[in-house]
Amino acid sequence: MINKEIKLNDLLKIHDLENVRIKLNKFNGVDDPIDLFQKNPDLVNNQWLFWREKRRFFNVGQIAINLIRVQGDVYLLTTIKRVTKELDLENNINYEGEELDRYQPFFGRVLVKFHKNFPTTVVGAAQIINQMVVSQLLPDVYTNQGFPGYDSVCLSYSELKSALERYKSEWIVALSNQKAVYLIRDKYNGKVYVGSATS
Repeated sequence: MINKEIKLNDLLKIHDLENVRIKLNKFNGVDDPIDLFQKNPDLVNNQWLFWREKRRFFNVGQIAINLIRVQGDVYLLTTIKRVTKELDLENNINYEGEELDRYQPFFGRVLVKFHKNFPTTVVGAAQIINQMVVSQLLPDVYTNQGFPGYDSVCLSYSELKSALERYKSEWIVALSNQKAVYLIRDKYNGKVYVGSATS
């Protein structure tokens, strides 16, 4: 049987993985990086990526891949930078970097599945990148739209599945008390199914 999984590095095609480190960001108890990304991508692509406490995470010349958790085991790729300078700062932004332009089309659009089972936020790419499976390549930069409103629900199966995975509670609240008629159309053969729901 053919393995249909597309790994993150199938897209990126980075050969020297020993020189690459991946930053995995998630809710820190105050801010959720996925919300910050939508308001100001530079916050997560600089401050969250290059923040240092005591331990140094990067060296000059290394490549830094920034991923932020959307929900559960799903992460969004937001930037890839080459570290150009260390600032020798603790509890602050400790590095400067330049974005690698060849990866620009993927920023904010690639969702990957990865089960993180270690405490550190930065890890060598060679250790984990082959466990990162591309779950979706978005047509545009990620936006957290939640339930779009009753008159805007016109989704493909994969879009509906993704919406329910990411915003299940919002969709349940919006639809649980509605009486409605719905239509499902098979795009391949043109057949339609009309159904109704009381809740």
